[in-house]
Amino acid sequence: MKLADLDDRFVPRAAARLRGWVDAAERRRASAVRLRDELRPELLDERFTHMVLVHRLRQQPALAGLAALIMLVAGLGAATVVGRNADEPTVVPVGVDVGERPGPGSLGPRPGQATDAYERASTQGLVTAVQRDPAGALVALVSLAEYRTPDEAVALMAGFDVDRVFLRAPGAGPEAPAFPVDVKGSLRASLDKAYSDTARNRAAASTQYQAYVDRLAGSSEENRKYRPVYEAAARTSRLESQEFGRGCACVLGALVTASPAQLLTLRARPGVRAVEVAEAGLTAALVQVQPLLPEVVGVVPRRGGKP
Repeated sequence: MKLADLDDRFVPRAAARLRGWVDAAERRRASAVRLRDELRPELLDERFTHMVLVHRLRQQPALAGLAALIMLVAGLGAATVVGRNADEPTVVPVGVDVGERPGPGSLGPRPGQATDAYERASTQGLVTAVQRDPAGALVALVSLAEYRTPDEAVALMAGFDVDRVFLRAPGAGPEAPAFPVDVKGSLRASLDKAYSDTARNRAAASTQYQAYVDRLAGSSEENRKYRPVYEAAARTSRLESQEFGRGCACVLGALVTASPAQLLTLRARPGVRAVEVAEAGLTAALVQVQPLLPEVVGVVPRRGGKP
């Protein structure tokens, strides 16, 4: 079997596992945030990670065994984390297809589900929670009808304890990913930091991707294959940097903890599309989230599908 065939079969899965492991580590340990900032952006971008690794392995055959090593390390790392404490959460990165039958800790619409059906089911679940225990504390996913600026998001979520927000730069195009931001302290301060960090990191990513574009100046088949990928990555990252740098309307949802009665009042606020409650006893750290993007109507696409 040719090395190129092995690349195509194993490297994408290895890269995906590495990305999932890094994202999980980021949630479990604050130090992982610094690690992610130190790593080159293309190694952590789920849209292009496998392309970069394939390209590098083909350029340097001595690294061919890296794919198997990455899979082994990522697998052992995940097993170690799960084995250390069975009560710790299993983190599913934003955009991961949680399947047709999500577990009890899953929030958000299922791929293939109609958005209006999800909204109705969420409202019914909230009403049921109010009838069962109106004063209890529940975690809930708040989906917004449209993207909001930081000022608008803070005003809309006033009076609620926000555990996490979800951001995406719609002005950067359909390839711009949605991603979570844990709220530490005030929502405003967390959003300001997230916007600043994202603008800086996306600018660095754009520069890195453009460097790859410049290197792939030849006319070989491999260069023709990868150059458009890096060009698209550089363009999207540059636009994301610009969008977050100007305080874009990029907030699409939030994870909050409140009583069902309070959540019912939140659901009634203009601009709130849906409020889905998690099962009693779950905390924000124990739920898996598949946020509903404001532009998605009709049927929720599967991962990689266009709204």
